[in-house]
Amino acid sequence: PVIAPLPLIEQASVVFGSRAVAVGVSVGFSLFAWANLPQWTPVAILLGLVVFAGKRWSRFGSAAPILAALSLGIASLYIMIQQRRFRYPPVFVWPQQFDRVHVLGVIAVLLIAAEYVRSATTNRY
Repeated sequence: PVIAPLPLIEQASVVFGSRAVAVGVSVGFSLFAWANLPQWTPVAILLGLVVFAGKRWSRFGSAAPILAALSLGIASLYIMIQQRRFRYPPVFVWPQQFDRVHVLGVIAVLLIAAEYVRSATTNRY
């Protein structure tokens, strides 16, 4: 499905220029990421840079989904290895065994959100 561009972003691009809009969108997304990962400020800044790069240069447009898949893949691999090693029982608290990689799952979700923000604020017409 095609996502229609946000009209306010289109108007802002005309008035302020695409670079200023890319900076504004990436700063806004960095703040959103920081609100979700308050103890991981450098990661929030890097996520904002991913949005900025995806908006400014088309060759980085697929960076966020690729990084999301990589992050989720690393977390999944860790969980599979730990489950194989320690044979955790299938009980209600099973996910608590993998708190070390919880942040990778959050980063993957934020990167998917970053791709949505990038695609919804990119003028395709």
